[in-house]
Amino acid sequence: DWFLIRDLDGEQRVVISELNARPTANTPPAIIAQKLGAKHFVNINAYTGREITNIDDFVDIVGADLAYGEPQESGIVIPQAFRTLVTRRQTTASPNFKIVALGRDSEHCQQLLTKLSERSVRFSP
Repeated sequence: DWFLIRDLDGEQRVVISELNARPTANTPPAIIAQKLGAKHFVNINAYTGREITNIDDFVDIVGADLAYGEPQESGIVIPQAFRTLVTRRQTTASPNFKIVALGRDSEHCQQLLTKLSERSVRFSP
């Protein structure tokens, strides 16, 4: 947050009232997309009926073609976060995770989400 102040002599100056350098939820996907040369990305929560305990589970769920794809050609789906369910007595892997789908344009990314849907990945609980 900032203010643009004009002094009595007409000079303008910027006064910063709050500096919040915390990255937004789209900052890591934007950086990943740029590094991999993807023109578009979709950052989204995903849900399955199966616990995800490691990266191999993720690859089994989304498919090796999407887990190891190339953004401009086949597209790629990259995990952003795996969820964990915690109670007083135990910690359990969750079937919920956050992904970024990278592709050459918006339509391509939507095609990737359709492929995931066909593989029993949901985008609402």
